[in-house]
Amino acid sequence: MSVTVTGPTFRIRTDDISCETYIDCLRCGERSFNRGDIANLYCAKCKQFHDQDLAPGITMRPVYEANRSSPFYKRIVGKSWIIGTLTGYTVTLECGHSLMIFGNLDSANWLAYCTECEEATSSVAD
Repeated sequence: MSVTVTGPTFRIRTDDISCETYIDCLRCGERSFNRGDIANLYCAKCKQFHDQDLAPGITMRPVYEANRSSPFYKRIVGKSWIIGTLTGYTVTLECGHSLMIFGNLDSANWLAYCTECEEATSSVAD
């Protein structure tokens, strides 16, 4: 088994033999092969999302964000497909930060919201 993404309360893995991707909830032990649960980092048993538990750099953001004028939208300069997902990528942004994103990169105009840049700016302002 190879670990694709891990967080404090979840682990996404891809089986090396079957190439099936699944998410394990580390709170309750539930395993889900549902692509929606994986894409949304959701546990149906706990009825909770894991995205608030993510470490900086793998924060989930929707690719169809209404306001693209924010200075924190950065151009995607590199991508790596997350095995077993249809539209899951680990992307590298022009600022050098990386994050995990699900969706059509063309529809997103190859832009992604960088939470690390946003957090750096807000911590300087404090």
